[in-house]
Order: sequence, then C-alpha cells, then structure tokens
Amino acid sequence: TSADIAMSELSLIPGIAFTTLSEDFFFRTGFSQMTLSNGHSFLTPTIGFALKNLNMDNTRLSFFADYYLGHLFDANMKTAFGAGAQATFLFGNIGNVNLAFFLNLRDSLFVLNDGIDNRTRLTIGLGVENNE
Repeated sequence: TSADIAMSELSLIPGIAFTTLSEDFFFRTGFSQMTLSNGHSFLTPTIGFALKNLNMDNTRLSFFADYYLGHLFDANMKTAFGAGAQATFLFGNIGNVNLAFFLNLRDSLFVLNDGIDNRTRLTIGLGVENNE
C-alpha cells in the first residue's frame, strides 16, 4: 500500500542574486530527488526563483517557486512543481542574539497520468540568530 512507502525529498538548489537588479530576488537552479507515494523515484533538474529576506518591522518573509523539468522525460507525469514560504518573527533579543519563531510551509505537486501526488509540509520552530 502507499502507506508502506516512505516518501522522501532531497534538493540541492542554490540561489544566484543579480544585485544590480535586486538583493532580494534570486534565480534558483539545481537538482531534486523525490520518492512519490507510488514508490516511483524521481530525479529532476530544477529551476525557479526566490524572494528572500523581505523585512517588515519584526517579521522577515521569504518565498520560492520551482519547476521540476524531469517530468518532461517521464511518460507517467504531466507536470511537477513546488513552492514555499517562510516567516521569521523576531520576539526578543539577548545581547547580540535575536530570539525568533519560524513558520515554514512547502508544497510539491506532481500531476500524474493516473492522479495527483501532492505533499505539503509545515515546519514550526524556535531559534536564535546572531544580529551582528
């Protein structure tokens, strides 16, 4: 059954910023590997964009969208892409350290010939960051 299959995802997608245009806009390119709920392993080149570190008072937002090109070479897959957003809420500081609350939402969507494989992940965290 599909419940017996471990779904996994591994991505290496560095971002390149063209600082003459914007320090917040990044072009992303790299590779991703996923195991879908039907057990099919999917390795794909990935392209996309990201908007990072958009500051609003004590909140910092980041967004990304990626297109998985490997679906063009997979007869069982019509299209595949992913997107995500992260919000960092700073709620205090101790000396040179900020205390932060993180929310990270990611979604990957695979449109297959026999249905849709969609996975959404929410990560919640507390952390510290150096503010020097």
